[in-house]
Amino acid sequence: MQTIGNDILSLNPEAAIVIVLAQALVLFLFSSSTFSELVAKTGLPPLPLVPVSSTQVVIGSILGIGLVKGVREIKLKALGGVAIGWIATPVIAGILTFFMLFFMQNVFDLQITKGVPVPDDPGEASLPARTIDMVVYGLLILLAVIVLSLILIVFRQQKLRWKTTNELLVQQNQNYIVRQSLHEMEVKTIQLQKDELNARLENKRKEFIDIALNLSEQRTFLEQILDEIDRITKASDRTEAELLFRQLSARIRQRMSFTTEKENFYSQIEQVHKDFQMKLTAGFPHLTLQEKHLAMLIRLNLSTKEIATLLNISPKSVEVARYRLKKKLNLQQDDNLAQFINNL
Repeated sequence: MQTIGNDILSLNPEAAIVIVLAQALVLFLFSSSTFSELVAKTGLPPLPLVPVSSTQVVIGSILGIGLVKGVREIKLKALGGVAIGWIATPVIAGILTFFMLFFMQNVFDLQITKGVPVPDDPGEASLPARTIDMVVYGLLILLAVIVLSLILIVFRQQKLRWKTTNELLVQQNQNYIVRQSLHEMEVKTIQLQKDELNARLENKRKEFIDIALNLSEQRTFLEQILDEIDRITKASDRTEAELLFRQLSARIRQRMSFTTEKENFYSQIEQVHKDFQMKLTAGFPHLTLQEKHLAMLIRLNLSTKEIATLLNISPKSVEVARYRLKKKLNLQQDDNLAQFINNL
């Protein structure tokens, strides 16, 4: 029951009922003399009244249900073991019987066989022989159909197995391609991060170099100022001292403009706010460079005093410049200039 109910195919109660009905029908067909005589009266060869194995009928019914559900659900290994047992049982029984009868006949001198009487009328044996021949032919045909069906089932199962294997290989290949793509993306990401880090390090190195150069330049400038002060203190003529003072004052004022530092400052701001600079230039091409710098400083949210220091103008001039910039940006009097620039 374990083999029939689980090992070959998992059965549910409905399938079990069908199997029992099929078993009862087959056993009735091969054991009913009335049905055999009815078939003979119609002119068809009657079914042989022979013993039929109920176990074989049940397993055949299970195979029929398996073909309906799908060959994949049939456990061919267990079915193969049953089939081998069916084939091996009569063969082994025949061999054992042959040797046992041979032993009994030769050792105990027992008569095992006797002659078969030959009928006087050959016609008497012709009908049973013909009937037996037809039954044998029918069984051979049925056996051939069963063997052919099993071969087709095996080939179909093998084809399905190959198809499944190919699908698995294709899926594995796709997974490999995806993993390789992910690996390449990771390598590219790491390389981009490395390049970005190197760029940052290079920028920091340039900043440090600029700071060092700036310190050196400031030191040189202050040393020159000290030399000028020494010359003024050593001057004997008041007119010469006043002239040196004027030159020193002009030099200091020129230095206070911080032209180089401002250029570097605006260059770095434009690099950071590149999109804003492009939109401002594309939308308002008539703006001057000073007005663009003012818009950039407003975007940085600097105060009027800080903007005046960077532009080297007075705070009042900054207010005038903001008013002119507002007009060139086509803003109304109530519009907020800083909000418009930040939303640009």
